[in-house]
Amino acid sequence: MRTNREKRERERERERDRERETERERERERGKTEKRGELGAAEMSGTASVAGTAAMGGMVGMVVTVVTATEGTGMAGTVVMSTVVMVLVLVQILILVLVQVLVLVLVMVRVLVLVLIPVLEAAVEDCTERADME
Repeated sequence: MRTNREKRERERERERDRERETERERERERGKTEKRGELGAAEMSGTASVAGTAAMGGMVGMVVTVVTATEGTGMAGTVVMSTVVMVLVLVQILILVLVQVLVLVLVMVRVLVLVLIPVLEAAVEDCTERADME
């Protein structure tokens, strides 16, 4: 009996130890995840910033790139980089407008194909019927 009790108690202790270890592992993983987020936000600079903002492609991203790229360069660098950013923003807006115009043209062509062709076919049929009657 005693040995069975001792075995059960040992098994319970082992189970508790496993649970504690599992909980410690979870806490470590949570800490790593939080640290990764902090490091990613705090230590992003230079190339990482440029690569990240290039992937984002937004105006805010470009402004962050300018601020990062012009650190320590003085006003001349800031003026040059802000001009580059303005040109990039204008190009981006131009591309967006062109894409929207292209989509609009494609939609109009589709509407013409779907609506106008059957109407024209009906008109041609009607004209041929009238011509045959005369």
